[in-house]
Parts: sequence; C-alpha cells; structure tokens
Amino acid sequence: MKKVLYVGMLLGVILLTGCSFKQEQVKDDIKKEKNTEHIVEVETLPDSFKKEVEPVAPLKLTKEQKKEYYKQYEEIVLKVNSKYDEDMELVPFNDFKQDEWVAPEEFENIVTDMATMEFTSKNYGGDSVDDE
Repeated sequence: MKKVLYVGMLLGVILLTGCSFKQEQVKDDIKKEKNTEHIVEVETLPDSFKKEVEPVAPLKLTKEQKKEYYKQYEEIVLKVNSKYDEDMELVPFNDFKQDEWVAPEEFENIVTDMATMEFTSKNYGGDSVDDE
C-alpha cells in the first residue's frame, strides 16, 4: 500500500500530539463504570503516546532557514521510508504554511509515528482494507 504524506496529515498529527492522556483518568472512569455494573473494555495506548506530550509550537523562520529545514525534512522522509519500507512523500516547499514548520527532530518523530502506525480493524465504514 502506497502512503502519501500531506501537509494536512502532518498538521493533524502535530495538533494531536498536543493532547495528553492520563492513566489515572482511565482508572477513575473504570471505577465509576464498575459502580454502575457495566462491563468496560479499555484499550491501551501505544508506547509513543504514553509519555507526557507538550504541544508543538510553529517556528518563525526566514526563507533561508525554511529551505534548510525543507532539505532536512526530505532527508528524514527518505530515511524513514527506507527504514520502515514505506513510500511517503513530502509536499512541495511552497505548499508549507507558516504554522506548519517544526524543528527537524519533531518532524522526524511525527513521520516515524506515521510510518509505524497500525490499524486494529480491517473494516472502515463498511469498506474492507486489503491485506498485503
């Protein structure tokens, strides 16, 4: 399956990394549900989401800095593609919006998370996903 990296997905992942999920909150919810005698099934989060996450602040960069970051982004995408046998692509330089520029280290974390993302179900809205 061929994956394509779009800025919209990148922005979505950046925004989602700002969310935190506390295990105490899950435990409290389970206790509340036990009191109402309902069976509750709790999913565990992948290790990459278990750490406390701070929101990513967009960077204010000059055009030259953006060009340098874009070169690093290209190298990161190539490295992640070869490591995880993916075929992600980076959107053109001119399509990046001001609020989508992040540090290369953070970009690498985001791209790696996208490359290692696994789906737990083969049915989405009634359409089945092909096995490879």
